[in-house]
Amino acid sequence: MSANLIVALILIAIIGIAAAKVIYDFKKKNYCEFCGGNCGGTCEGCNACKGVIVPIEDDGGSDGKEERGSLTGRAGRTSLKVISAQALALRMSTAHKAVAVIAVAILVASSAAVIMCTWPDGGGGEEEDAYLFVTYERTIEENVMLKTYYTDDYFSEPSTVRNNSLMTFALCLELSCGYDDGGDGSRRSDAVVKLLGDIGCDRVAVNDCYTKESTPTSTDIAIGAKAVGDYTVLFVAINGALYGGEFASNMMLGASGDHAGFSKSARDTIDFLREFIQDNGIAGKAKILITGYSRAAAASNLMGAYLADAMAGGTEKDLVGDVDIAQEDVYCFGFETPYCGSWSKASGRPAPTDARYGNIWYTTNPDDLFTYAPAAEWGFCRYGNRIVLDSHDRESAEAMLGYAREFFGDVTADALDMSKFIRASIFVPSMKSFNEGFFEKLFASVDGGREYYHAHMEEDFATVAYVVKTHWSVPGDFLEEYGGDATALLRDVAGHFNDPEEDFRSHFGPKVLSALEKSGCSQYADGITGALYQAAKLMNSYCKGSLTRLVTDGYVLTVAYNGLLMIMPHMPSMTLCYMVQDDPNYG
Repeated sequence: MSANLIVALILIAIIGIAAAKVIYDFKKKNYCEFCGGNCGGTCEGCNACKGVIVPIEDDGGSDGKEERGSLTGRAGRTSLKVISAQALALRMSTAHKAVAVIAVAILVASSAAVIMCTWPDGGGGEEEDAYLFVTYERTIEENVMLKTYYTDDYFSEPSTVRNNSLMTFALCLELSCGYDDGGDGSRRSDAVVKLLGDIGCDRVAVNDCYTKESTPTSTDIAIGAKAVGDYTVLFVAINGALYGGEFASNMMLGASGDHAGFSKSARDTIDFLREFIQDNGIAGKAKILITGYSRAAAASNLMGAYLADAMAGGTEKDLVGDVDIAQEDVYCFGFETPYCGSWSKASGRPAPTDARYGNIWYTTNPDDLFTYAPAAEWGFCRYGNRIVLDSHDRESAEAMLGYAREFFGDVTADALDMSKFIRASIFVPSMKSFNEGFFEKLFASVDGGREYYHAHMEEDFATVAYVVKTHWSVPGDFLEEYGGDATALLRDVAGHFNDPEEDFRSHFGPKVLSALEKSGCSQYADGITGALYQAAKLMNSYCKGSLTRLVTDGYVLTVAYNGLLMIMPHMPSMTLCYMVQDDPNYG
């Protein structure tokens, strides 16, 4: 090591120590007992002072769209702690801001200098294609910061060619839709807007569903536009990562055709895209990226199918406006996609795997129970190319847990560990076998199939889904009517399996109403009581009238033994940790 390099490192160390002393003194003076941050004690217990998203003022957009500018945020080798310090500096006095900015600048420069001095030959510098984004991680109920990779070169290949890096970015863009703003929800779109701005979108908009109270059929949508060469790239992100009352639409199958709830979401997204294109005067060559997760993945899958059918018939401009697109220009991605379309050989329509849908890509995890519903036996399908995550390959599963620990921490990795699955029955040796057998048996228990479900169950089940998502305490309040004893509740329901509906309602209605009154949503009592009656009929059919047969059923025991582990394969974090294994950016 040269003498000059030694002197430089000594100077860097001295400056770094001095800067650390300035920051330590400031933190000690301004420490907040509520959040542990430097907000000056003004946060009143909220998580605002831990946020990394800076709100952008509305510039007066209209027509139900909230126009946003972009934020800088390319990820180099700056540590997350420095990023957090910059966010905290927003709440400092002018004098403190100046000191902190100088200190942060010195620390960043020091870190960069050390890295440049110690980087191996042939490497070094920033990761030009890396960007930071924030998403909400459900297993720890916190926002986390992750890194994603993007380059315009991803669009140099046609959409019919599998591109693992573009697909991983699409998942990360989708995950940025799920952001907990820690307040009234008015800033829920900040994370996705920021990421779109960071990758170069100069026109970004979100629909008004992002800022209004959710409804059973609302859909959050964010769109960004970026000029690349002689074409415009349109990024369409449908929020399925974190949402509320619109969960009810999962239950809205409709009488026939495509899943009604998912189809409405897809149509709403197409309408918003067309308005965005028209409002921004976008014309000529274009490429469109569509991404969604879970419910939004179903909407993305259908949207891709609708665009594919329109392009095949030459009517695509009627759907999306005056842009020139072909199949190779529409990149459609869905992650953990439920069944959503409707197809049969008798329909005369192209099969879901027809070449016209070759630009649609979607993932399913064999352990993810949500990807087995609604029933394929009822004529539901998914369009395009299916990518099955290797959850039953031991090496891949272990790698997934390694990434989970790296990205989210030990708590998340422990929650996603499917090796803890308990075999409650020799007939249900794995989560995959549970999914394959349980749903076939469950849907076969609905006498009358989809037609009966739509006529007698759909509306009430949607009501239950909406109430549970918007009034989270209701299930617990109802269980309290039985002293918190789930067994007592089950016995009571089983004891009234064969009651006429009127008698059933008379018995359970007062208990349902009492539970709902505690949460101030008694207006849903009739619908929830009706759903309980239909659920009791379904249970009766499932176990053929025998409570003993029900409680000893292998599938029921599997649920009882494994609890929340049953839904872990549907966590976006697990999907991400499988997807990155095929992305060379993370190798």
